[in-house]
Amino acid sequence: MSGRLGRKYSFMMFTGLTSLCVFLIPLLTKRSTIGTVIISQFGKFSISASMAITWIYISELFPTSIRSSANGFAVAVSRIGAILAPVIDANINEHYLSITFYIYAALALLILLLTCLLPETKNVPLTDRIYSRNNQESMPSPSTQIQ
Repeated sequence: MSGRLGRKYSFMMFTGLTSLCVFLIPLLTKRSTIGTVIISQFGKFSISASMAITWIYISELFPTSIRSSANGFAVAVSRIGAILAPVIDANINEHYLSITFYIYAALALLILLLTCLLPETKNVPLTDRIYSRNNQESMPSPSTQIQ
């Protein structure tokens, strides 16, 4: 899928589906158990596809000299999210059961909108160095400045 649409648009599509599924879960919970299970599993599929594309997309966005640092930063931020999710659930679920779903749907929608600011990496060669936007001169990589 990401080969045809590109990483950015595939990621946006699956993130949008995730947001929609998470938004629909509290609406279906009281009406249809089977519908809730189906939407939940479809949401699980779409977030899994989105995360798989994320690791490829991050690697293609950054030049070789900082690629591993960018991946490490992305992993650290995702772990912070994984730590905060149960805290949000525990504190909000006591009073408003369905609002956590709406918070997560809104966060997925925010990610979708922020992804619009990123470039597409389909058919773009991987860069080896960081380039200045003004004069396109190659800047030294951070690892070569250590003496």
